[in-house]
Amino acid sequence: MTRPQNPNLLLWLDLPVTNLDASIAFYSAVFEQPLRDARPRSASATLQLTASGSGLTLIERIRPVEPATGILPYFNCHGRLAQAVARAQLNGGVVLQPIQSMEPFGQRAVIQDPDGHLIALHSAE
Repeated sequence: MTRPQNPNLLLWLDLPVTNLDASIAFYSAVFEQPLRDARPRSASATLQLTASGSGLTLIERIRPVEPATGILPYFNCHGRLAQAVARAQLNGGVVLQPIQSMEPFGQRAVIQDPDGHLIALHSAE
């Protein structure tokens, strides 16, 4: 059996949130792309990150979900890492680790989103 070639190991990420409006504002600002709001059909919003289909869906939950400990998704902010970090802060994110080198793999910053989830913003530069 031949496996299809896909450069994206992570295909999709569903992220539970307690305030969909705040999360839409946060992720739209960080990625400089609008999310597709599925309300009223579904309490969710989606951001397709690549043409091949990888992306992020924010799913509103009434009760907060304990943020994952041990899983740190990295999001590509190539060439605009400083701007993405600044936008995260302006939209309710907290910088836990400022931009730092990951030589030879580029740079990253670790951010806590408005729901407490940890994400890494990354640039290969």
